[in-house]
Amino acid sequence: MNKKIAVIQDLSGFGRCSLTAAIPVISALGVQACPLPTAILSAQTGYDSYVCDDYTDRMPGIVNMWKKMDVRFDGIYSGFVMNERQMEYISEFVDDFGRRECAEASEESAKDFQGEKRAVVIMDPVMGDDGNAFSFYNEHFGIGMRALVDKADVITPNYTELCLLTGEKYEELHDGFSLDDLQRKITRIGRSLCNRPGKQIVVTGIVYTEERTGEKQIANMIVTEKESMMTSQVYQNGSYSGTGDLLTSVIAGGIVRGDSMKDVLRLAEQFVGAAIADAVRENIPRNNGVNFEKFLGMLIP
Repeated sequence: MNKKIAVIQDLSGFGRCSLTAAIPVISALGVQACPLPTAILSAQTGYDSYVCDDYTDRMPGIVNMWKKMDVRFDGIYSGFVMNERQMEYISEFVDDFGRRECAEASEESAKDFQGEKRAVVIMDPVMGDDGNAFSFYNEHFGIGMRALVDKADVITPNYTELCLLTGEKYEELHDGFSLDDLQRKITRIGRSLCNRPGKQIVVTGIVYTEERTGEKQIANMIVTEKESMMTSQVYQNGSYSGTGDLLTSVIAGGIVRGDSMKDVLRLAEQFVGAAIADAVRENIPRNNGVNFEKFLGMLIP
């Protein structure tokens, strides 16, 4: 097996996120990660100061060379993007590479469109967290991202991003509901993004209080046209840079190597949960991210 994923994200020197998280995780899963940088940063944007080199103008040169090489990808995975022009490039990338037959694609990991096995498209619509949009977000950015995720087979918004994608109000959906009500609302909203058969929405980082014990839980929820499923574990009172990138990277690599969504989400939760627990024990600063490297063995097939 020599499956490949094009990974379209930024590269941050510090913060254990984006490409520095995606490349080792996908590699541990037995899939080759082929990076297409959107930007190079000295450190992720949560730090007080950082240098950012915008790669918008460099992206087409890399893509054109890949076309000359006639490369094939079994997966396309996008994360943080700088602007609407990068979204246009990613959309074109999906059209150019996503529809081409994948030599390594399996029945489990490739969707069959008009008899052609194609790359699985996974998108993490990075726009906000904890009920707030990031500083770069504006109305035009949101419209562009909504158009982009329509092309994906799998999208992994957190709860805030789910609301930004659908125009729902975070406050009205987050507080004062029973868990059953919350699941029904997320299912309804998630299904509004299922614009074609087989599409899967994985809503991440849903924090709620368990009614019986009063214990805080953190959950992820798979939503499709026909079903929904929530998985949860104890919330460890730790929020760290890059944990969403780690989770989506496990999903991307696992789906491409042929795992089911339920199995790969369970693996992702165990992996990220172990890394967060370690970071809490070690009192790691939030911006530094988690020490996920010591847990990569959990992913090796």
